[in-house]
Amino acid sequence: MPRALAVVGAGPAGLLAALAAQKAGLKVAVFEKNPSLGKLEGGVILHSNGLRALETVGLLKTFGREMRFGALTHIETPDGALLHKMDFGELPVPHNYFGAMLRQELQELLLAEATLARIAVHFNHSVSDVPVVNGSMVLRFENGSDFPADAVIAADGVHSRLRQRLGVAFKIRPAGEATLRGVVFTGVS
Repeated sequence: MPRALAVVGAGPAGLLAALAAQKAGLKVAVFEKNPSLGKLEGGVILHSNGLRALETVGLLKTFGREMRFGALTHIETPDGALLHKMDFGELPVPHNYFGAMLRQELQELLLAEATLARIAVHFNHSVSDVPVVNGSMVLRFENGSDFPADAVIAADGVHSRLRQRLGVAFKIRPAGEATLRGVVFTGVS
């Protein structure tokens, strides 16, 4: 019988982890505190590790149709002075380029793939407690339901309530404030 894995958080990391775990033969369920994925703003850039993760679960070619790929980056000041230039193509890593797409599209594609893979994604499930009962973790939710699991992945974000409930020590270190705006050129004119 496959082991039961609970993934808390239906963001890109949680859904991708669920797809990878199911591919590895685990029985997976995803739990999200929000009633739906909602509207997400902005874009996301996936570098080598993210592209390899999509490839591992067989989604890089499918998702690649929605991405804009690039290898060269320029970071400039508002008045156009060059601060940094990098050519990812020079890096000795697999997928030495990046893919950019809207965060909303990435989220919707991952949820659609999880649905196609018959992974149960439960919305309105906010974790209230995680006791260990008879050797298994039991996720207890504020809506009164519970779910026994052999293992749990906390993918519920930087301010993870699950991590707090489990007593996992962590420290959030502010990186300062930054805004990057980008243009991905897809061809030469």
